[in-house]
Amino acid sequence: MEFVNKFISVERHVGSGEQPIYLMDYGGKYVYHTLTSPISSAESPEWSITDSGDKVRVPIFAYKSGKEPDSGLFGYGIQLGIEALELAKPTGHFPHHVVLVLGIECHDLAEAEEGEEAHRVYVGISFAREK
Repeated sequence: MEFVNKFISVERHVGSGEQPIYLMDYGGKYVYHTLTSPISSAESPEWSITDSGDKVRVPIFAYKSGKEPDSGLFGYGIQLGIEALELAKPTGHFPHHVVLVLGIECHDLAEAEEGEEAHRVYVGISFAREK
């Protein structure tokens, strides 16, 4: 299984309260199972399926991470992707590749958390399986 990284600036979305969305070209070779709700330990995530059209719509969700954004963002994205796959098992098939859409910006939450190291990171996840 391969991880494909995409990046998006979330700054204007964060300022407006609008959810960031990454539009990925759809080529027709794969069926995409895209996470459409944030991963929470309390609930199973929701998914959408894209198997036709021109674009795959990947919503970006905010998560709190204790990791340094530069060194930990990719690893945190992989951790979320594996957790999502385990929680939902959306396809019944092993994905060909996982698309991780990572927000370019990360926000330091240390001041809001009374000195605790914390960052707000932005991640979207889509699994692709062959048709």
